[in-house]
Amino acid sequence: MYDRLLGYLFGCLDPEECHEIEAALEADGLLRDQLEILRRCARPLEVDRAPVPPPKDLAANTCQRLRGLLGQDPGASGHKQFPA
Repeated sequence: MYDRLLGYLFGCLDPEECHEIEAALEADGLLRDQLEILRRCARPLEVDRAPVPPPKDLAANTCQRLRGLLGQDPGASGHKQFPA
């Protein structure tokens, strides 16, 4: 059960597993204490939870970079050329 507390804390468990953890938390004070310790230890990670939007030119820059890696004649190596 302890190994699934992090998954529960970060919302990575399926609903059935969440219900199992919640039932265990209601019945086990030591498990609740462990969850609180994990919650406090993970608090600094909250800074990175907000989604970061991708750069607006990500797709175009990626395609340009791939074209550069494929060289001048990508057809010769069997690779398809990416559109500009």
